[in-house]
Amino acid sequence: MIVYIFYIKALILLYINVCNTQSANKLNEPRIINGNECRKNPKININFVVAVYRGRFFSCGGSLLTQNWILTAAHCTYNVGLWPIYVVDAVRKDDKEWGAFYRIRNYYMHPNFSMKESHRFLHNDIALLRLDSPMRKSKTIQFVKLPPHVIEGDVSDIYEAGLLLGWGLICVTKFLKFPEHLMCADLTIKSHAECTKFSRFLATRPITEMCTIESTKSFCFGDSGGPLMCGDFQCGIVSFTFQGCTPGNPNFYTRVDKYLDFIKWTMENSASRLLPLFFYIPINIFYNLYLPILL
Repeated sequence: MIVYIFYIKALILLYINVCNTQSANKLNEPRIINGNECRKNPKININFVVAVYRGRFFSCGGSLLTQNWILTAAHCTYNVGLWPIYVVDAVRKDDKEWGAFYRIRNYYMHPNFSMKESHRFLHNDIALLRLDSPMRKSKTIQFVKLPPHVIEGDVSDIYEAGLLLGWGLICVTKFLKFPEHLMCADLTIKSHAECTKFSRFLATRPITEMCTIESTKSFCFGDSGGPLMCGDFQCGIVSFTFQGCTPGNPNFYTRVDKYLDFIKWTMENSASRLLPLFFYIPINIFYNLYLPILL
């Protein structure tokens, strides 16, 4: 059974509350509000980001840890059937040169991953994908840096902003629209207390999760599993948001620094384990016909 990976130079989903030319001109704002094409800033390293596809449809993002391992969100592997993952060195979705294809040998969801009703919150939302053959490091393929140690307290105590990388929807009104170019955006990192005051129903975990709030931007469908960068290393994995993709509401991420032991143990002890054949058989053959409802 084949699972693919397409290498992408960057991925970000910036929420667009302006979805048509008329309103965009009226507000005198760019199409992606406060966002920028990653390719226009050569200082941003975006060569470690991967795109995850279920069937023919884009689903999630991820980060290249080593030549054999991908870091993503656990819900990106939830109820998975036969789903290709593509890794491509490209700056547009419609580029003819899609790069190399890779098979996934196995995936490793965190053993304590849990997903509640209505997808309002996820816990231990982290997973690793094992490539069947190594992805060689080059000028256009790099490995993401992980936090050197566990961060005590809130990430916001140390970092005021993070760089979000993704390739998701840019319009969620009448028509769903994905960007042609890969994008990046800076988001303000907030304390866990600031984010949870939005709703008493948010059963989040400050020890293993972090959040951002931005008045004009938000991640959305398609950004799941992608990285939030704090300086040179990945501090967060896109997990879930509150009130859909509406800017001004908190966005939650899995804190990478809290799972360094899980990542290390999985890569060292799970390299030779394979999934039974039935894991590759889709539970619902029509599942891949739908866009993912999780972020």
